[in-house]
Order: sequence, then structure tokens, then C-alpha cells
Amino acid sequence: MQENHTEYSEAMKSIDWFIMNIKKKHWTVLFFTASFIVSFIESSGRSDFDIYKLAAIDLMKGINPYSHSFIDGYYYYYSLLFAYMIYPFTFLASQMSALLWLMLNSVLLYYIIIQIAIFLNISKLTHKTQFVFYTLLLLINLRFIRENYHSAQVTILILFLILYSLKYLYEEKHILSALLLALSINIKLLSLPILVYYLYRGYWKTSFYTIFFILLFLLIPAIWLPIHFYSDCMKQWLLLINPFDTKHLLDTEERSFHSITTLISTLFHKNTNDVYALPIRRYIVDLNIEQVKNLILIARIIFISSALLVIRSMPFNKVSNVFRLFFDFSYISALIPIIFPHQQHYAFILQMPATSVLIHYLITNQVSKLNWLIFMLVFFCFNLKIILGTFNEYYDHFKILTYGGLLVIFWLFYISFKVKFSQNNFSQLKH
Repeated sequence: MQENHTEYSEAMKSIDWFIMNIKKKHWTVLFFTASFIVSFIESSGRSDFDIYKLAAIDLMKGINPYSHSFIDGYYYYYSLLFAYMIYPFTFLASQMSALLWLMLNSVLLYYIIIQIAIFLNISKLTHKTQFVFYTLLLLINLRFIRENYHSAQVTILILFLILYSLKYLYEEKHILSALLLALSINIKLLSLPILVYYLYRGYWKTSFYTIFFILLFLLIPAIWLPIHFYSDCMKQWLLLINPFDTKHLLDTEERSFHSITTLISTLFHKNTNDVYALPIRRYIVDLNIEQVKNLILIARIIFISSALLVIRSMPFNKVSNVFRLFFDFSYISALIPIIFPHQQHYAFILQMPATSVLIHYLITNQVSKLNWLIFMLVFFCFNLKIILGTFNEYYDHFKILTYGGLLVIFWLFYISFKVKFSQNNFSQLKH
């Protein structure tokens, strides 16, 4: 027994030595090597990036990219400006352009992780604790990282833009903060809650600059496009993203949709017109469409209002504490894939800041076993598709991923009442 304990101690010392002696640049090389391998593998398949490129080509030919579907009936939902930004990729071979796009996402993901670590002051922790933090952060978000690469999506770009907008907001670089947030909103409207938060906190300069840049980015294509063509594009785009469209209200036309909209529809309506639904009951009670719509509206109001309880501040009070600012941002960012309709699995990478806060809380405090149990539940809800992919259709049928996202929100909401915010950290328990 003593011999086994000695061997275990020696093994742990070896691991500690290994962690202590690997330099940051070596981790960086490892990260980008792994990223390149994954990017190369994923670049050979068809992805959403092909839709972006096809939309860009149509736009350059004077064809309304919103007027028709592309691959497998999928539409282009993003802005005209983004289509122009993507257009240079169309001059490259298909796999080369996808590889370049995915490697760009790798760079953005790297800087997302770096900035999260700066917000959380991770460098002040021991090398071993830092290693645990980065490992757990990558593991719990593994599926979302993988799905963003597999679909060649824009969500990593969105997260990068809003995270660095927050960084420059705190540094009082108002124009740069506004520029990044406005670009994010222009590409995809998911980032609008961050602008609402800026307004609520009274960051007037950044907010007004953001609104200015949003309008500018929206109108820039009108400079060279025929006015009737530009108007037709805008009308068709608004029809596509219309949140009151019936398909967005039930949000069940694809099995891979995950949000509070989809979850409530599947729990409280029997015939959701989900052609991929398994012949297994998942509804609790069968309500009519109007009742389901009202239930979804009430749920959204509750979740949005919960942000006010987390912020716990009267309107127009700016934040001087970076940890407080990042905590609020993490909660609002985590709400986005829950409250917005039509959300795919890759959108839940927007919960990465929230999971980073929760991991930091776990590893820097003496917490109960219940906290670790919740962490494991979230991990499995997020990553069952990778761990045990045989039952993917069941995970999507019962919306397991959505439950994981809700657990993140409930847990973060709970600990917002358990922590205090100092200039050194924000994870010390209140006494």
C-alpha cells in the first residue's frame, strides 16, 4: 500500500514538473498544430461557409442573395456587408478558402481564450491551477469548438468581436469598442443584448458610436448598389429574420435547433411539425399554438429580467471593477443562445465566458460536491454527442443541450449572490 502511494506521489510530481516546465510558446505551438490538423480535415467537407461564398457571388452578379435558398434548402441570413467581406475567399479553391477561414477562426479562438484569462486574472494562479483551468475550459466547450469548425460558422468571430468590444469599453477606447460591437451586430443580430447592456450601464459614448456604426455598415452597400436592388435585398432579409414568423415561434423545423423557444414547443405542444422527431413522447401537456406562444414570451421575459437581478444596479451606473463587468457580460452572453430563436448547437460557444467564470469559481474555492456534480452534468449535456455519438438523435429529440445551457444560466445566477467583487478577483465567497 505504501509502495503504491509512493508511486502515485512520484507520478504527481512528474506531472507537476511537466506543467511547470512547458513554456507558453510551446502551448501556443500545440494549440495551432491541433487547430491546423482539425481545420485541414474539416475544410474538405461542405459547410455553411459555402453558403456565404455562394451568397457573395450572387450579390456580385446582382442577384438578391436572400431571395432563394442555397445548399440543401438553407438560406443566407447575414448582412450584405459580410457577403462583401467574404467575397475575396471565392477566388481560392474550395478547400483552400475553407482552410484559410478555419485558421482565421483558430487565431480568433486563441485570442478569445487569452482575453478571458486576462479578465479572470488567471496568471495570478499557480501553474498547476492554470493548467486545470485551461483544460476544463477547452473540455467543456469541446463540442461547440468542434461544431464551429465542422460548420465553418461565424459564431467564433461574433464572440471575439463582443469580447474585445468589452475589453476596449473598459479601457475607454470608445470608438474601437463601438466599431467591434457594431460589426458583430451587422453580421448577426445576436449581439444586440450587449448593446442594451452598454446603454443600461450608461456607457453613452460607446453606445451612440455603436448605433452610428450599425447604421453606417447597413447603408454602406447602398452607395454602389442600385437603390431598388438594395431595397429589395433589405425587404427580403427582414422577412427571413422576422422573429414573428410562425416557424420561428415554434422553431422545430430542424432537429438540431436548441433554445428556450424549441424546448417549450417540444414540451408543451404535441404536433410541432418536426419531421425528424422520434416516435417517443416528449411533451408534458398538449397546449394550443397561442398558449405555447404566450409561454415562450413569458419565459423570455423571465430570462431577460433575470439579468437585472444579476447586475443588481440602478440604470446608468458605470462599472469600475473589471471582474464585475466581465461577470455581467458572461451572464448576458450565456442568455443569447437561450432567448434567441433558430439557434444551432454551435451558438452555445457564446456560453464560453460563463463556463470560464464557473470553472474559475470551482478551482479557486472550497465548494461542495454539488457544484462539481452540476459541472459534470453540464459537461455531459454539452458533450454527449462527442462522448457517445450513437444516440445523437435522442439527444436532439429531448433537447439535452438546451438543458445544459439552462444549467449554466441557473448556476451562474446562483453564484452571483455568493461572490464578492474585489480588484484582485471575484470568486471569494461572501461571509
